[in-house]
Amino acid sequence: MTSLLVFGANGQLARSIAQAAEEVSIECERVGRDRLDLLAETTLDERLDAVLAGKSSCRMVINAAAYTQVDRAESEQAQAYQLNTTAAGAISSACERAGLPIVHISTDFVFSGPRNTPWSETDTTAPLGVYGTTKLAGETAVARANPRHLIIRTAWLLSEFPGNFLTTMLRLGTQRTSLSVVNDQVGSPTSTHELARTLVSLAQMSEYDCPPWGVYHFAGPDTMSWAELARRIFQRAGLDTPVQDIVAADYGAPAPRPAFSALDSGKLQRATGLSHRPVDVVLDEILQRRD
Repeated sequence: MTSLLVFGANGQLARSIAQAAEEVSIECERVGRDRLDLLAETTLDERLDAVLAGKSSCRMVINAAAYTQVDRAESEQAQAYQLNTTAAGAISSACERAGLPIVHISTDFVFSGPRNTPWSETDTTAPLGVYGTTKLAGETAVARANPRHLIIRTAWLLSEFPGNFLTTMLRLGTQRTSLSVVNDQVGSPTSTHELARTLVSLAQMSEYDCPPWGVYHFAGPDTMSWAELARRIFQRAGLDTPVQDIVAADYGAPAPRPAFSALDSGKLQRATGLSHRPVDVVLDEILQRRD
């Protein structure tokens, strides 16, 4: 019997969810593109209904599928909108038809503007680029389609799986004599494993323990720039590669990014007691998983 169904099977978060579910003996089924291509616009509703057929006893559906290539989204707007908005709404609607709750993973990139304290769920959203815009529209689509929803905004995901900032820094840190890293973008580094354990815990909660449906933040408690995070990673990994601070304008990325996108996770912690450990602790865990 499937207890947890996760869309976005091959992503770092979905893989971490599967590990976290196994740790507490919860069956987790992951749905990937080989089974259901969310970028295919035709008959998506029917194919989602087929995936969810017979899953009435499932505790929770988690949508971890997303178009996350922030820079490429500026030139591939149709694909970003299809995956982050249209497909998100379709999954939520299919869950509603099947009588299932949905947890939808969103992003800190729904925020922008000057700030020096972490964003809360009630703060005004104002995404800068296509990625953040399509993710915010996806939140709206999910909420409209299914009243039994939890929208979890997270930030700066790190894991031992390829393709995130940590693994990129470790690779470059062993290849180069120094690195230039942006220091004028600040956020909340978050372990996929901490987020995965929280999502599994939410699935385990009864209807009386589960927080009220709506929007929540879950991110690491430490606030820092990308450059500071790179230094922390090298320190924990025992690398002495120097990190040179640069500004985002010098880096020249195609997509605009928020200068400050740290998230306040207090609402979820107050509702559930679930929280994220400090960045140095989770970096050590991730590095141990790489060994």
